[in-house]
Amino acid sequence: MDKDWVASKLHVTDKAVRRTIGGLQNEVFHVETGEGPLVLRLIDVNRRTKAQLQLEIDFIEHLHQREIKTARARKWNGSFIHEWEMEDKKVHAVFFEKAKGTSIRILDDQAWGSKLFCEWGKYIGQMHNAAQSFHHTDIEKKAVRSKKNPDPEGIKAQLEPEMHSWYTDQLNALVQHEIKEDTHHFIHHDLHQGNFMTEGYTIMTFDFDDCMTDWIMQDLAVSLYHGIWQGNSFRPEEKDLAAQMIKGMLEGYSSVHRLDDEMIDQLFLFLNLRDAVLYPIFKEKWTGAPWQDAYMKQLKKRLVEGIPYLERKAVLKA
Repeated sequence: MDKDWVASKLHVTDKAVRRTIGGLQNEVFHVETGEGPLVLRLIDVNRRTKAQLQLEIDFIEHLHQREIKTARARKWNGSFIHEWEMEDKKVHAVFFEKAKGTSIRILDDQAWGSKLFCEWGKYIGQMHNAAQSFHHTDIEKKAVRSKKNPDPEGIKAQLEPEMHSWYTDQLNALVQHEIKEDTHHFIHHDLHQGNFMTEGYTIMTFDFDDCMTDWIMQDLAVSLYHGIWQGNSFRPEEKDLAAQMIKGMLEGYSSVHRLDDEMIDQLFLFLNLRDAVLYPIFKEKWTGAPWQDAYMKQLKKRLVEGIPYLERKAVLKA
């Protein structure tokens, strides 16, 4: 969608609208308004129903009411959710406040390190404490991972046949874990550093588009997976980064939320599952840059040969 079309739709100047880096399934624009900057997210109506979007908005508001910093939805012309008709499709439009702060400054020694990792883990634990009390009549209108439905997102069908065995083994191991009220509930589900901003060590999250019900270690695993990946890319000299991040994030998390050995088992399973989630996405979206091809080879090797993303004994003492 062209930004000029958006400007015309909103009755603002084209200078007030700029396209930003959106999600893999959405188009996102930054809009300057008289009441300050807003973020406009557009999503095909066939991908998210109005009820699913309202569930997401209600979850964000639930977290906000419990003092978890999140970018809240904002009404436009009296409504949170709008249906816009374009030439070739219909989209749902939702406005959000702009998250305060900046992206993590990985090359800044003052911003990147054990203090950040600890606060990052603590934030996730606080979010999970707040999310545990989220009970909604429409909660099952978003995906729910359960023992009866271990692959609600249909990832296996998107993988190459030689990857099915490893992926199935990870799911089978995951669903052996008991479903408990404080470790299996509605969560963000895509909590990597591209979906939050920081002011100092204060975190503010956004983009809850993939929120769903799952074992909560999914959130911690996604943060670790992407943090380690990006950290290793920008700071290759830090050979023990994975161990540092896990130590710091688990310390922060456990300072506010229960953390036991069973949950850590789930964490390492979700790290493996993240490989499988990303492989079909990158295969479709990436354009063949050398670094992309190199990472795809790593992903494929792990998924085909059954290689864990991280060896627990190598990164976790005790």
